[in-house]
Formats: sequence, C-alpha cells, structure tokens
Amino acid sequence: MATVGQQLLAPESGWTRFEQTDVHFVFAGDSWADNPGANYSGGSAKYTFGANLHSVSFAFNGSGLRIISYRDSDRQANISVVIDGVSYSYSARGAAGSQILLFEKDGLTDGNHTVTISASNSGLFSIFEFDAIDLKGSFALIGGALTGPESGWKRIEDSDPSIRYMGAGWSADDPNSAYSGGGRHWAPNTTANSSYRFLLMGTQFRIIASIYPGYSGKVAVTIDGGAVEYFTLNGGDINQTLVYQKTGLSDSLHHVDVTKIDQGAYSTDFNLDAIDVNESARLVDPISYLIQDGSDIKKCVLTEATPPSIESVTATSTYQGSASNLIDGNTGTVWWSNGSGHQSLVFRLSSAFAIASLDLTTGGKAQDVPASFTLYGSNDGANYTLITNIPSCGFTGALYEKRSFSFSNDTAYRYYKVDLFNNFNWMQLSEVRILPGTTLVATWVKVGDAPVTQSMFDTDGMVDLELINDKTIQSLVSDQPKVLASTNASTVSSSMTAVPFGRVILPTDDITLPPQGFKSLQLAAGLSGAGELKILASIDGGTTWMTWDGSTWTASAADAASAKANGMTPAVFNAVPVSQWQQLIGETGKIRFAYYLEQSNSGDVAYADQITIQPSDVANETPVIESVGITFDEVTLAGRLKDLEQINAINMAKLNFKSNALLASAKYSLYEMVVDTFDTSDGVDSSATTATYDTINKRYNGAGDVVMAAGPLQDGRKSLLVVLDGSTDVVLHFSLDDGATWQTIAASTVTDIRTVTGNDLMVKATLPAVASSLTGIACSWA
Repeated sequence: MATVGQQLLAPESGWTRFEQTDVHFVFAGDSWADNPGANYSGGSAKYTFGANLHSVSFAFNGSGLRIISYRDSDRQANISVVIDGVSYSYSARGAAGSQILLFEKDGLTDGNHTVTISASNSGLFSIFEFDAIDLKGSFALIGGALTGPESGWKRIEDSDPSIRYMGAGWSADDPNSAYSGGGRHWAPNTTANSSYRFLLMGTQFRIIASIYPGYSGKVAVTIDGGAVEYFTLNGGDINQTLVYQKTGLSDSLHHVDVTKIDQGAYSTDFNLDAIDVNESARLVDPISYLIQDGSDIKKCVLTEATPPSIESVTATSTYQGSASNLIDGNTGTVWWSNGSGHQSLVFRLSSAFAIASLDLTTGGKAQDVPASFTLYGSNDGANYTLITNIPSCGFTGALYEKRSFSFSNDTAYRYYKVDLFNNFNWMQLSEVRILPGTTLVATWVKVGDAPVTQSMFDTDGMVDLELINDKTIQSLVSDQPKVLASTNASTVSSSMTAVPFGRVILPTDDITLPPQGFKSLQLAAGLSGAGELKILASIDGGTTWMTWDGSTWTASAADAASAKANGMTPAVFNAVPVSQWQQLIGETGKIRFAYYLEQSNSGDVAYADQITIQPSDVANETPVIESVGITFDEVTLAGRLKDLEQINAINMAKLNFKSNALLASAKYSLYEMVVDTFDTSDGVDSSATTATYDTINKRYNGAGDVVMAAGPLQDGRKSLLVVLDGSTDVVLHFSLDDGATWQTIAASTVTDIRTVTGNDLMVKATLPAVASSLTGIACSWA
C-alpha cells in the first residue's frame, strides 16, 4: 500500500484517478495556467505563481481522498485542504519527483464530501501546482461542480432565448469567469415565486447553478405537470454546481418549470447558470399561455398552502396522558389507552382537507403498540367513509419508533378517525401526524385586465397548461374562458373547456330515403386515440332504437350507457348489408340515427361527419346530416400547441350552431343532448308553432312561437340547460307535463328542475317581433 511521499504512477486497487482536466473541478483565482509534460499524470497539470488566494474545489461520494502532484524545492510548502469544513494541510516542497502522493485522507464516512484545496502567497519559488486526485469513490453528481458537459451531454447557457424567466427582478448582468459561459441569470430574495421554464425535446437534462450559504433552500421542479421534486441552492460556495438531474424521459417534448419556494437570506438567492441536455436534444422556443376569464387575464400557479389546523383529538379511552399529547410535537408526552383491543382516535380539523399519509410514533412501552389500524373520513363527525386499512403497522419494539404510511385519498374531510387494534396489550403513542407541513395547490392569479398585452406574456405567461384540469376550470368565473397563447411571432386565442362527458346526440329529424330505393348506405366518421363513436338506428321517429350485432337487429335503449355498450362502431355500421338496411326500414321510407360520442382526453377525436346514401339508378341524392355530426378537436395553435390534458375546443360546425351549447353542457356536467337546427320543419309541433318557417334560410321568423318536443327525461333528472341560436329578443319556456304548464327559462343558464313535475320535456321559443329569428335550439339535461 502506498504511503504519503511515495511516487504513485497509477491508482491502487479500490481507488480511481481523476485528472485535473476533469469537468468536476472548479478552479478559482486569476492566474491558473496549464503545464504540459510527460511526467505529469495524464500529460499535464495546472499551476499558478499568483500571490492572491487560488483554489480548486470539488465534491465526491466515497470514503477516501489522495492528492497527486509534482514535488520540488520551488513548490508550495503550505497548502490547505478543507474537507467538509475540517482543515488539513500538506507540503509539495522537497526532493524532486513527479506524481508524488502528497496528501491522503482515508476512512471518511462513506458518502458525499466537499473539498477545497487552496494556497496563498505563491510565487516563482513557491509554485502552487495541481496534477490529479485518487478517490475511493467517484465525483458526487448532485451537489458537485460540473464545469463542462460530460460525455453524451451538451451545454446550453442561461442566455439561450428558449429559456423563459418569469417574475420580477431577473437580471443577467453578472459577468464572471467562474460562471459557465461567463455569466448567469439571478433573481433577488425580495421576489417571491421567481421561476424559469423551458421546453425540452429530449430524454434528460441537468440544472447547473451556483450554491452559496443563504441562497434558497427549496426550489421546486415540475416536469409535464407531474409530481413536484425539489433541490437546494443553499450550500458551500461552489459555482457551476450540478443541483438537479433528470434522466430516462421519453424522447419527446417535455415542459419543465423551476420555481423558487423558500426565500433565502442572501440578497441574490435564486440563479441559473446553464442547462445540460443529451447530445441529440434541443430546447424549443416556448409558447406562453394566459387565460382570459371574463375581463380578467389570469395564470394558474402552484402555491404552497398551509393545511388547516387540528382543533381537537379525542380517544375512546385514556389511562394516562391526554389524546392532545399526540399533536404537541413532543415525544416525551404520550397517550395511553385504558384497555386493549379496539381503540379509536378522532381528529377534528379546522376545515376539510384531503390527507394521503399518516405517521405513528410509539411511546416508552415497547409492547404497547398498535398491530394494525383502519382510517376513516367524515364531514359531519357521524357518518364515516373508509379510506384505507393497514393490516400490519410493522413496529419492531424500539422505543419512540416512527412509522409512516401512505395511501390514496383525494377527498377532503374535516374529521378523521383512526381505529387502532392490538389483541393483548394496551396501546401507547407519543405522536400522530396526519397533516403535512405544507402542500402545493393550483390557484388562479390575476395578472391584468383584458385585452392581453405582450408584457403580460413576458412576465407571467405559463409555459404549459398541465395544471389546468376540470377542477381548476370550474373555479373560473366565466362560462366561456379562453386560452391565450403567444409565441415570438404572434398571439392567438382559443375557447377552452373541460373534456366533455360522453353523450348521446338525438336528432329531431328523420332522413327521407330515395323513393326508388338505395343500393348503399355509408357513414363518414373519424376516430383516433381513445375517442368512441357508437350509432343506433330508428325507423319510428326515435321510439325504438336498433343495433346490428353482425347477424341480426336487436333493440337497445338510447341512454348514454346503453348506446356506448350496444351501439354500432363505424366499421360495423358500414359493414351492414344493404339487404339488412332494407329489411329494417321496410315501407317507412325514413330513418334516423342516434350517436354516442366520447373523449378521454383532448387528443382524442370522435365525430360523425355525414351519411352518404347511393340511390338506385333513378336519382343521385346525398343527404348530409348537418344536425348530427359533432367533432371534438384538440386546440391547435399554428401547429405548435401540445396536446393538452383536459383542454379542448369543441367544433359544432356540422350543427351550424354556436359552440357554447356543448361548452356549457360540459361545464355543468349535463349528459344528454337534443339539437334541432331546423334543416326541415319536421321537428317542431306544427299545431302549436305559429312563427313562420323560412325554407331558404332554414330558420323561423317572428312574430310567433316555435314549439318542439325534446323527448322524455329520465327519473331523477336535476338540471336543464337550453341554448339558442337566434336574435337576442327570443324568450324561452319549458314544460315537463307535455305543454300543460309552461315556465320561463334563461338561455345558456342551468336551471334546477328537481321540483318541477313531469318528465315529458317540451321547449317553446317566443319570437316577439317580425324581425325576430330562431336558427337552432339545443337542450341538455342530467
């Protein structure tokens, strides 16, 4: 085994050599120079004559360090080594020799260590030189210096325009040769929630930044809206530090958001120096998004919220101590049950909150511990819902032992009951934790008033919409919020809504078939992703609905669940033999179709475009079902908008109707829908309709009423929404008793119909003036 003072041309077994050219070394001082030579390890070393302080710093993971360098009479005699804050020293002065083992520290705790090697008052006869090190271990990835990209990586500097800096106070005016590329971006500690964002087309990335005592101790990273991870900038004085790494991503577009959570004591507590990515990766110029909610421009952000407090804790029995001791933060105080078997603890919170973990800490009685427990939640303190059952707590018998349990729960409760079980002994606990210290929640923040400005995008724009889902949409005030997007080239907007529930579209009109018969009947439709389209057929005006199972016609209900389960797919529909269509239609000469359409996310497509009927050789008529086809399209902004989770625009062009019919029904979770755009007058009650039907413009003109029967409603119906396309003076009424009594209903407003008698829905539109008009009506209910 080599000893200090001996030549060591190669690392011994168990050690690894790292040359001074390695990117993990950080050299500080203004006069370091390269010194090539065959006698040096790796063919070169670094040296300085500088009288001021010069140093080399690094971090490693392992248990031993050796410093290898040249020794001679003109080398430094007083070189400092600081390992994890503990000072040592060595001398390089002595008999000439190359690759000499000058310093060794073995037997360190196997883990991460920080090292700084430095010297002052160097000169021509006191040269400070650094050649190589041997490690029992390797360089620490996270927390260590990385002054250049490793093999397989490339570096993108902080000045790259594809990195979007968000929040006030960011500055790039910080030139320094110690930083990657000679500069970095930083934000002051007076700015809360400063952040930067980028779009990565690649599989991995690293964040390079400066760490320093007093910098932010908690920085959040979210990737594609997933789980939040954290890193710290609070540490030793090291520039170009690898503070965060993510590998193993799919080779696709990823949205990365980095946000300062904790404010540091130092004035510039948040910074970015560079980003390393895999060699084939690139950063994509991000699109910035904002939301227009009525007249307000908003963004959705993750904020750290403090959970509610615990107002009280009660126990079914107490022998010693108090149940309140379980939440005092002191393991020296306990709750001790008065008996064995089943014991219950009830925690009452100041407000409802969803918990997903629980910690139990035992007391000073090794045998008096719970063997298992069951957790329940309640909002009235009387009726409890099972959350989780833990069959074994797994306590080992150690005193004051803490065990943590995680489970799935998204429901907020104000009361939580823990049923503890132990067959033989009493139970003693010192602490029970049911609430986290903090939690991240998505909230809306107003950034300005409409119309949107570019400065709003530059300062507050969101790089993605991953935080926006049904819950966040429902918290907006407007029924028709808009997504606003800005690139370097343009600003665009698109309507937004939650992905609509699966629904059945029931047209009010029949298709009149050619009198001479037909020789084919085909449906043009589109499906992709998890989109679903099912079709039912009726020849008796919608009273009975039929489906083809490949060999025979069978009846099916037309509610959403039945239509989804039994309806024909487009492929099955188009494979029905003409003879079977002719057998089904018989002498009626008419047919109508009901359509079930569903999306699971915004990338799914499901639409029925048109039915083409090829007549027998007398005429050539192709009726287009303009009152049926509905296309659920993803939002596309100049081909650059990423598929958005739970976000889409609804295209009802085939219905020649305003898109707010579906948008509003989706927002209010209305499942069934009937639409009539008056392509003919067959769908209205001609005996009660007094308005004039315009056969040219396919609409009704006033003055007069338009009355239509929307169909029977299901038992238990609660809400009704009627949307119209017409002049603003049209007044709407509805009846649930087949027209015996009428009630006024506001357009595009959900009305509670639980107290209204009857299930036979009729809708009446009153056109008060000659200039009044009505082009379409859509009814949704649930």
